[in-house]
Amino acid sequence: MDVWKAGTFTGETQSLEIAGALLTDVRHLRANRVPQHAHEAPYFSLLLEGSYSESAADFAIRYEPYTVVFHDRLTPHQDAIDAAGCRMFFVELLPAWYEVIDELRPLPAHLFELHGGTPLWLLMRLHREYLAGDSSNAVTVESLIYDLCSYLTTVPSSVADEPPWISRLDAVLQARFESRLPLRELARELGIHPAHMCRGYRRFRHRTIGDHVTGLRVQLVSRLLAKGDVPLGEIADAAGFSDQSHMTRAFSRVVGVAPGAYRRGNLG
Repeated sequence: MDVWKAGTFTGETQSLEIAGALLTDVRHLRANRVPQHAHEAPYFSLLLEGSYSESAADFAIRYEPYTVVFHDRLTPHQDAIDAAGCRMFFVELLPAWYEVIDELRPLPAHLFELHGGTPLWLLMRLHREYLAGDSSNAVTVESLIYDLCSYLTTVPSSVADEPPWISRLDAVLQARFESRLPLRELARELGIHPAHMCRGYRRFRHRTIGDHVTGLRVQLVSRLLAKGDVPLGEIADAAGFSDQSHMTRAFSRVVGVAPGAYRRGNLG
């Protein structure tokens, strides 16, 4: 099995080394199959455009836009890029970060955060720093990476103690986040008290229900912005925001830049 050094990817690759990490934008213009390999460095990845599949002996992932994944170093996997290609953003942690990662062990070999949680927001901000090039701020990058690493410690090693209603609530939020979601009605559907629901969700998901819904909406906004031609007002309505101003405030708070600026940066 090949072990790839930091910065080694198939496709068109551009990298920026900053704060002891390698930030890399990778573009595949057509279908491609990448045989089994592993990366020398641990890394976070963010799919920006397109789709592809990744598989290994014990996991399979279908990447859609704004899927976030963490892989520990030397995790074997293989990839299949779809016909239309894809664009990805990688944050590889170079040896200066190995001690930080090692202090957090044990860690899962692979970790998925698919639905607009904190890692997505942090990686979107890191992507903005990457796009800034030589103007990027090393202190900002370092701080964001520390935040990403701290997130790894919140991942439970087992869900054995998690009440069944947590996963049911996740499914409801994923299916209906574009709509108004009165917490009392949600709790009634689940058969629990609203206060117990909010407290329990924060305990097991390490964020509030409101933060999770905002993340899902921002994730959808990001996908629609990538299309390049959808008016901002229509995007706000599709994502469940009350109006464009509401969307702009939420998006700016999460991503660190307004939706219009984000669109221009990603399409430039």
